[in-house]
This record gives sequence, C-alpha cells and structure tokens, in this order.
Amino acid sequence: MIRRIVGVIFIVIAFIGAGIAYQGLQLTNRFIDNLALTMSNALELTSETLDNVENTLVVSKQTLTDLSVTLTTMETTAGDMATAVADAEPLIDEISTVVASDVPNSIETLQNTLPTLVEVAAVIDTTLITLSRFKIDETILGFNLNYDLGIDYNPEVPFDQAVTDLGASLDGLPETLRSLETELETTKSSLDIMNQNVDQLATDMANLNTTLGEVQPVLDEYIRIVVDVNDRLRLSGKQVGVQAQQVKQIFNIIFIWMGLFQLVPLYLGLEMVAGERGISQYVTEKEFAERMAKYETLLPPVETAAAEPPDVVESSA
Repeated sequence: MIRRIVGVIFIVIAFIGAGIAYQGLQLTNRFIDNLALTMSNALELTSETLDNVENTLVVSKQTLTDLSVTLTTMETTAGDMATAVADAEPLIDEISTVVASDVPNSIETLQNTLPTLVEVAAVIDTTLITLSRFKIDETILGFNLNYDLGIDYNPEVPFDQAVTDLGASLDGLPETLRSLETELETTKSSLDIMNQNVDQLATDMANLNTTLGEVQPVLDEYIRIVVDVNDRLRLSGKQVGVQAQQVKQIFNIIFIWMGLFQLVPLYLGLEMVAGERGISQYVTEKEFAERMAKYETLLPPVETAAAEPPDVVESSA
C-alpha cells in the first residue's frame, strides 16, 4: 500500500515538474523578449539624446568660433578707440589754451579798444552820411548837371552804435570762456580714464579670446567622446536581439531538460503503482528453466529434492 502511495507521489511530482518546466519556458521567453525590447528602446532613446548632445556641442563650438571673431574685431576697435582718445588729449590741451586763455585775452583787448573804435565809427558814420548827401543837381547854360558820389548810406543803426552794441555783447564772455577751462580739464581727465578703461577692455577681450581658443579643443574632445559612445550604443542595440535569442535558447534547453528529467519519477511512480509483476514479464518459463538447469550442473548435488522455481519474482522498485 505504501509502495503505491509513494508511486502516486512520484507521478504527481513528475507532472508538477513538467508543468513548472513548461511555464518556466513560456515565462522566460516572454520575460527575455520584454527585457530585450525595453533595453532596445532605452538604447535608442539614449542614442537620440546623445545625438542632441552632439548637435548642441557642435552649435556651441560654432557659436564660440563666431564669438571669437567678434571679440577679435572688438579688440581691434577698442585698441583704435584707445589710440584715438590718447591722441585727443593734446587737442584738449590746445583747445583749453585757446578757449580759456587766448580768446578771452583777445576779447578783453578788443573791449579795451572799443571806446576808440566807437569814436572812429562815429566819425566814419558822419563822413559817410555827409558823402551820401553830396549831390549836384543844377542847370548851367541850359545844361542839366546831375552828379553825386554814388554813396547811399542810411543805416538803421549808426556805425558807432553797432560797435557799442558789439562791445556790450562781449561783456562777460571772457569770464565764461575762462570758466570752461575747468570743464575742459574734467573732460581731459575723463578721456584719460576712458583711455585706460578702453585699453583694459581690449586686454580683457584678448584674454577672453585666448580662453575661448582653449575651450574649443575641449569641445572637440567631448564631441569625439559622444560620437564614440553613440556608435557603441547603436552597435549594442543591434546585438541586443541576437543576444536575447541566445539567452532564450539556453533557458529553453534548461527547461526542456527539466521536463525530460521528470520522466524518471514518472516511470518510478508508474512502476510502484503497478505493484509486483510476474517473472514472465522479464523472461519466459522456458528461458528460466534452461537457466536453472545450467545453474544446477554447477552446484553440488543435494539430497533433498529441489524446490520448484517460484512462479513470480518480486520486482524491485
């Protein structure tokens, strides 16, 4: 009874093992397919991201190149501006001398001579009026004599008054011009500071341009690395499917082997459930009698009668 129960247990174990092998075969195939698809999608997405990174690096490199050209132009312009400002400082000194010194002195000299000029202008004005009024319009011996000097002088403002007004308009101008000396000195100082700042700006642009030149080889190296990694990812993406098929084949072999291995407990279980079997299942009666006769010739004779061979032999589990 116990033998048959153990045999049933072996049969159940065999069917359970076969079911596990079949389910494992199905689940493993689906799992590997899904894993391969996920890895392929992830590699493709990573490759697209690296493409974008590569494009960004290329655009950044081009931008830095354009910026370097712009900085070179600005550096040249700043240098020329600094030179122009430096050249303008002597001109400011000359303008300061003329405007704040020479012109006010000349105006004051003119103002000092204006009273004399007013007197001379009055004389000139009187003379011109007199000459303008000189005319001959007479009839002599029947001849009409009409003659003048051709001077038509009748100004709205007398000459001496115009000179006086000119002198009045110059009042305070020398002091105003002299006050510009401070402004011109301030302008000169500002130009000097501007010259230094522009010159420093040109130097900073040159240094920045040098730094940009050092950055570009680094960007080239990053681009090379990104391209190399992207190529490796594309190659890996192509190999994922092949490797997944190889792994599936390995697991298929393992689970098929597990399924075939269940034949052993199945066979043992069936043997144990079937119980004892007759000797006729293994040898015929004739073969058994011939073998026993052969063994009797090899054994010493015995006094007791040989027992008849058993009809059945207990089969081993």
